[in-house]
Amino acid sequence: MKKSDFLHIVILLIVLSLTVCGLYSTVRAQRAGNLYNFAFSAKKLSIYIGEFKSSKEAQEIDTDEIIAALKRRLEDRKTIDFNIAKRLEDADLSITGRLIKFMYRENDPIDIFIPLGLVIDIFTDKNYARLEYEIEVFDLKKKKIVWKKRLKATATEFEMPKEESISLLTDRACYVFIKECFGRPKEKMKI
Repeated sequence: MKKSDFLHIVILLIVLSLTVCGLYSTVRAQRAGNLYNFAFSAKKLSIYIGEFKSSKEAQEIDTDEIIAALKRRLEDRKTIDFNIAKRLEDADLSITGRLIKFMYRENDPIDIFIPLGLVIDIFTDKNYARLEYEIEVFDLKKKKIVWKKRLKATATEFEMPKEESISLLTDRACYVFIKECFGRPKEKMKI
């Protein structure tokens, strides 16, 4: 065996091992990135939904509606038994949030780009709405933040007045949060 062949094999093994380690750490990071295992292992998880603040760019969204939708979505969840606590002292976790930006457009922005500068967007007559928000989950027993993330919910419909887009985004924002925070992690590869 030539020295150069041996060197190629060593380099190939190093690259392969780094790739496998990288994929493994990606899977571990996905698992650690949400509270599914923690919530699923609890018989019943008691959650207090605290204050949701709104920035100037999101004042059109009613924070009370977000809280009501979040309570409804958590109680309807089947795989994890959530109990909505009326008092902070009775809860395992507390959820608070901040609405960052609400945007509504009469026309859907261009969202498909093709090389050579060609732009195709079939549905330019649709209405578009987006809500950016941040949610924080605090473990009351450990006294620390266990999950915090900035999220985005969007809605694109043909005839969607601004008022309708707000109620649609309220529900979608809660869905996105529960999926991101308490959804079953997707494992792309088992090692």
